Amino acid sequence: MRRAGRLAASGTLRVTVTILALAAAFGLRPAAARAAFDLRQATPEAIGAASMDLPFDILEADSSAEGSLTATASHASLYDVEGLAADRLGVGWRFGETFFDATWARVGTPDLAEVSHALSWRETGGRALRLRAHVERLSLGIAGEKGSSEWAAGGGATARVRGQRLVAEFTIEADRPVRGARLSSLGAEPAALYCLKVRANGITLAAGDRWEAGGRRSPRVALEVPVGSAVSLRAGRGESPGRIGFALSARWGRLALSAGRMDDDAGGVITSAGVRLLGKERGRPASPPGRPHDLERARWGARRSAEQNELLGVGSSGSPEAVPLI
Repeated sequence: MRRAGRLAASGTLRVTVTILALAAAFGLRPAAARAAFDLRQATPEAIGAASMDLPFDILEADSSAEGSLTATASHASLYDVEGLAADRLGVGWRFGETFFDATWARVGTPDLAEVSHALSWRETGGRALRLRAHVERLSLGIAGEKGSSEWAAGGGATARVRGQRLVAEFTIEADRPVRGARLSSLGAEPAALYCLKVRANGITLAAGDRWEAGGRRSPRVALEVPVGSAVSLRAGRGESPGRIGFALSARWGRLALSAGRMDDDAGGVITSAGVRLLGKERGRPASPPGRPHDLERARWGARRSAEQNELLGVGSSGSPEAVPLI
């Protein structure tokens, strides 16, 4: 009994030390310290949207690519602490109207780190309701200690309403409602995620929130604006904790380079740089940043064809119209 008690106390102590070390390493005040595994992605895109705590990109534009391979890599320096970084690698494959994604992420220092291996699946395309699901293996490693791992899973849905010149989407997701018991001991709680996104003329505006089981919320609003055909700018602002983020993305063919910076109310700074290999659609080039094909328009304001078997032609009235390919 005494041995079991000592083991339990030792385990609790390691958890407590881990949480305190993470908070200290991140340079956060106790009230602002995040729970373990809360930093989901420190990519420039997530920083620009002030949404590092979400498993998806709230400003993401679905280009309905088919049979395309994508890859991403990013590195972020956290809070000006030497050795404290967030690295992420990902590869995705879109087949028809389904997208599969595998990612590896590490957050921490050489001596203390959180590591995540995640697999996700989501529906794409122009359907009115799209589903998504993900499963992840979360590991915590401390130098000189045996690491521990746990599993978690979640999923959600996105409803889309399309107008003549805009698309509105509402996403709701249950984040880690299925998880191992040890995640709760680290303070990692399940959460409900909400996001409302509107796209028009290449501009995307999104508002989202994260509601945790313990009552903590973290609302945010973000904007993405294309600058020409190869550059896009992002800006985001969030609360609890207060933060402001900016990001820039430039593209050459299928290669996109991005950089971002986020400042919080406590004086912390996060900088990130990333590279992406974008998917190429069959039969036509991929969309410019922030401009999915379903919203691209010609200079005269007419909507471009959204089908791969159509071209733009001139109708009898002299206005452009889609012409089927035979």
